[in-house]
Amino acid sequence: MKLSVLLPTLNRPEHVRNLLHSLLRQTRLPEEVIVVDQSPHTETAREVVRARKAAANRPMRFEYARQQEKSIVKARNRGVALANGEILCFVDDDIVLYDDYFEKIERAFEGDPSIGGVMGNVVLSAKLSGLKWKIRRAFLKFFLLNDFKGRMTPSGFGYPFFDIDDREITERVPVELFSGYSMNFRREFLQDEPCDEWFTGYSFREDVDLSYRISRKTNLWLIPDARFWHRNAPANRLDVEALTKMQVRNYYYVFRKHKHKNFFSTLLFFYSLGGLVLMDFLEWLAQRNHEKFLKLKAGVGAALALAREPYAKNKNFAHY
Repeated sequence: MKLSVLLPTLNRPEHVRNLLHSLLRQTRLPEEVIVVDQSPHTETAREVVRARKAAANRPMRFEYARQQEKSIVKARNRGVALANGEILCFVDDDIVLYDDYFEKIERAFEGDPSIGGVMGNVVLSAKLSGLKWKIRRAFLKFFLLNDFKGRMTPSGFGYPFFDIDDREITERVPVELFSGYSMNFRREFLQDEPCDEWFTGYSFREDVDLSYRISRKTNLWLIPDARFWHRNAPANRLDVEALTKMQVRNYYYVFRKHKHKNFFSTLLFFYSLGGLVLMDFLEWLAQRNHEKFLKLKAGVGAALALAREPYAKNKNFAHY
């Protein structure tokens, strides 16, 4: 079974170095690593050359491709086009893998031919707990924002599943939604339907869209022992207002694409969106933080714009 690692990156050479270093330590080395670099400078290229030299005596191919347009979705699709592996392994540039990550990924695919995709398990520095988290969790469930099972909710929301409470995931879990920092698919499920290039730039929820589409055709699983750290690099992030507007827009796009059926389903979407805005309001009320206020303002504005005049009548509505 041949594994191809697909790594899109933008202006994060230090994080790329750490990730490549963890790749070279793997107990099961991937056959190829394809880096699609959207950075204007050459630091990332130098890190790839260093890794290639370090892997000179190992059966691992490195390919480096530059891309002028800054789009993680197009970078991932380019990686798919260049890859030769049976299993295509998407990673983000700000993660670091446990040494046996790919050994566990391969074992999952080999042990069950019905599995079309697996996601690894992110290791958090601290579990979410306490009264504030319990209240937030209750809000998320009440407003259909998260079922905490890695599945899309009836309103089109939902998030990938990982250890967030005091409990620990000890067995593989069937899910519908993956996070972009750890998505591993059999190649055939990406041949005809790669990443949706409607999403641009930072591309919030493109990973949810991709994994949910594939989950309609095959089984997806969270594998708890395929572990990694997520450094959550601040570089390339949007400011809070732009990010909030993009989130609302992309939530709506995913809803229209996968869950929109009738007027009632639209009401469910706005019910969840209203819950999201209410949570932002309560956070601002508790902290009186300027950034929280900007987030609340942007969220309210974007939600009202949707309520007054949806971006379009079909899934191809324009960005704003």
